[in-house]
Amino acid sequence: MNTNFNIDSDSLIHNPEFFEWVVRPTKESDQYWALFISANPSRKKKVEEAIFIIKSIIPKEKELTEEAMIRLWNRIENGTKSRGNYIFRFSGWKVAASVILLLGLSGLIYFQLNQPDTTDIDYLSIAKVKAPDNEVKLIFADKSEEVFISKDLDIKYNSKGEIEVNSDKRLTQKIQELKSETEQLNQLVVPRGKRTSLTLSDGTKLWLNSGSRAIFPVIFTKKEREIFIEGEAYLEVAHDLSKPFFVVTNKIHVRVLGTKFNVSAYPDDPITSVILVEGSIQATVDSKKMVMKPNQLLTYEKNSCLTALKETDVLPFTSWKDGWMYCEKEKLETIATKLSRYYNVQIEFKDTQAKEMTLTGKLDLKTECSEIFKAISSTAPISFEIQNDVIVISKKSIN
Repeated sequence: MNTNFNIDSDSLIHNPEFFEWVVRPTKESDQYWALFISANPSRKKKVEEAIFIIKSIIPKEKELTEEAMIRLWNRIENGTKSRGNYIFRFSGWKVAASVILLLGLSGLIYFQLNQPDTTDIDYLSIAKVKAPDNEVKLIFADKSEEVFISKDLDIKYNSKGEIEVNSDKRLTQKIQELKSETEQLNQLVVPRGKRTSLTLSDGTKLWLNSGSRAIFPVIFTKKEREIFIEGEAYLEVAHDLSKPFFVVTNKIHVRVLGTKFNVSAYPDDPITSVILVEGSIQATVDSKKMVMKPNQLLTYEKNSCLTALKETDVLPFTSWKDGWMYCEKEKLETIATKLSRYYNVQIEFKDTQAKEMTLTGKLDLKTECSEIFKAISSTAPISFEIQNDVIVISKKSIN
């Protein structure tokens, strides 16, 4: 085998022997690449990224037939630019194919596949529980519940499904003996005005923003890890190459290898979004699959059904978990919507002019909501007053 190539994800993907090993491994190729990884331990992550990207474009079948392989390469040729031709040999047959153009780790793969990512769980049919205004609610598989009044909670599941809350309180639930294809699901509901961090049994950590919920297995027993998010969450996914991680929302499905990203999927927001901070993810929208690179933002507009992908600064989308809101020419109406959720307050505008104003800067979410609007009104031509527990904003009159 030829080993005279740069050991990065792009070079590995373009290496026909590596590609053949990922698609159709044999005992001999398994041994070879195990030795290769052993000899290059610092490049193990690059190898895993390359495997992830290749597997992201392979249809979910137990074994690819020759016909399926040809269809796959036809999709690649139609969906990417060519960069030279190679002859790939697969168990006695060969196919001439254009090598995938990935532009290294800074590139983007875009495929319009006919097989969308699917889930065998109808999450939307699971009863949506409204948490009391001041209580985070944890719902167990047997429908029993625990409620918490703390403003910022830290809930941790260990590998046995045992639960620890804020490092002191321990909860237990009956863990049934389940088959590998069945999982017990818990649901965490975070009301407006609250935030919660959640560590799953595999070590994956989530920060759930106000007005959000997550549905997740007590223990991951299937070949794939899968959770459901409604609202907003920042995730740091525990690395496990043998068990890919999926985040399901009402519109976007995200496949993860091991990475950090933010997903926003509030039912009443006009846009669902995913932004990648670190690593590699594959997002699926209406049967279209995209592998995203760090600092890319994927948005889906619900009314127009338009999908967009662009480079952006991740900080405005992730700073909420650290108690800050960064704004970059953001409409005051959008800022007010976020603050309303974060502080669980009602905010109204007296006029449309105030709604359309744009702000740039950062807001300290660790202070009271009234202090936030005092800071805004000191720099922007707006005034606010509190009427019957409602914050009313208007354009400041100029005398």
